Amino acid sequence: MNQSEKDRSDVETRLRRVEDRLEIGELISRYGVAVDDRDFDSLKAMYVEDSFFNGVSGRNAIMDFYRERGAAYGPTYHYPHSWHFKFESDDMAGGVVNAHAELSLNGKTLWLGIRYLDRYERIDGQWRFKARDTKFRYVLPFEEMATAYGEALRRRWPGAEMQPVDIPDKVPTFIAYKAGLKG
Repeated sequence: MNQSEKDRSDVETRLRRVEDRLEIGELISRYGVAVDDRDFDSLKAMYVEDSFFNGVSGRNAIMDFYRERGAAYGPTYHYPHSWHFKFESDDMAGGVVNAHAELSLNGKTLWLGIRYLDRYERIDGQWRFKARDTKFRYVLPFEEMATAYGEALRRRWPGAEMQPVDIPDKVPTFIAYKAGLKG
C-alpha cells in the first residue's frame, strides 16, 4: 500500500468512527423517545436478540419488562445529556450515558439522575443495545429535590424503603476522595 492509499484508508477509518459515534448517539436519543411514547416496536428493534437490561436477559423479556413498567407509570420524559464511547472493534463498543428522567408514579412526580453503563453491537449495519445497566444518582419526588439531594438515601421510590444510590457514592474514586477528606 502506498502512502496515498494509507492516508485514504486512515481517513476512511476515522470517518467511519465519527459516523459510528453519531449513530450510537441517535440510538440513545431514540431510546428516550420510544420509552416515553411507549413505542415498544421501535424499542424492541433497538436491542439485539441476546441483550441484557438491569437483570433481565433477552429482547422479548426486556420488552415484557418495559410494558409492565410502562403500565405503572404516567407520563415519562427521558433526557440524555452526555455520553462517551470506547470501541472494542468495528462492531462492538461500550459507553457511559449521563441522563435524567421525569416520571409520574403513584400520583408523585419523580426526578431521576441516571447513568447508563452500555454495550452496543452493530447488527445488520445498525448499532443496537447489547446491554444497559442503570445506575442512579437520585430518585426523588419533585417536592423533595431541593432538600434531599445531599442526603445519603436519595433513592426514594413511592411506597418503597429509602435506599442509598449508586453514583457517586459507590464509585471508587469518590470513595477515596471522601476518605481523604476525613484523613
